[in-house]
Amino acid sequence: MEAVTCRVLLEIAKNGNITKTARVLGYTQAGVSFMIKKLEEECGFPLLFREKRGVRLTPEGLRLLPIMREITNWHDLFEQVSFEIRGANTGTVRLGCYLSVAEHWLPGIIGLFSRDYPEIDVEIIEGGTSDIEQWIKDKDVDIGFLSARSGQDFRTISLKEEAILALMPIGHPLAEQRTFPLSAFGENPFILSLCDYDSDSYSVVEAYKKKYHCFPKIKISSASAYATIAMVANGLGVSVLAETMLKGHCSNVVVKEISPAFSRRVIMGVHPQHELSPAAAIFLEYARRVIMEKE
Repeated sequence: MEAVTCRVLLEIAKNGNITKTARVLGYTQAGVSFMIKKLEEECGFPLLFREKRGVRLTPEGLRLLPIMREITNWHDLFEQVSFEIRGANTGTVRLGCYLSVAEHWLPGIIGLFSRDYPEIDVEIIEGGTSDIEQWIKDKDVDIGFLSARSGQDFRTISLKEEAILALMPIGHPLAEQRTFPLSAFGENPFILSLCDYDSDSYSVVEAYKKKYHCFPKIKISSASAYATIAMVANGLGVSVLAETMLKGHCSNVVVKEISPAFSRRVIMGVHPQHELSPAAAIFLEYARRVIMEKE
């Protein structure tokens, strides 16, 4: 079983389409079909269900998926270490992160990193807290940028503590106050960033529930921080977002500290048993240095 064939099956599992897989990986459709056919012959059972709208893995194929992921990870590590020994720096770093991290942190980090290591590619996948935690667990990413929360069973590196802030429309009765009291979230329609996407915002909801024995008046939920800001700006309610998410996007809303104060700790997470490739290890140090220097 070759690593290249494993990579093909992993891509098919992700997008459910042989034609798209061929395009993404640079093969012909016939070439991908041939590789899957040979792999199925080697295994002795089908790996894919062929359907009108595409393909999906059989139960047997799903059982093999973690093993194939390990094969590709070790193959990549072997190649990168080999290059490193020969004095070359190459490879790919796979990152999972929030949209706000991709927008505000990664350009500066990647700019410096690419200047010094132009042969190393960087892949970015955006998602929420639960997504990134799962990607780290499955080794789909080398490094995850996310918030610290209880129950995370991977190795973490702390980066930054930042405030979670209240948002309200311009002209809101509390717009001139120094802070936004926790009790006021029960007096206004509340726009909630979805729990699995932004657990930081949900921590404020939980604190309100614990103190007042009920939820705020949750009228709208959104997985997009920027949609949340737009809805607040249009007077549909109040909300909370982390400081980084608001940079450059809060000119049409009023932003206040919450009383009592809330914050989140942004971390980098890596799989505890997953040895970082040389490229990922170098990137991790660049990320830590660049973010720390900004503080």
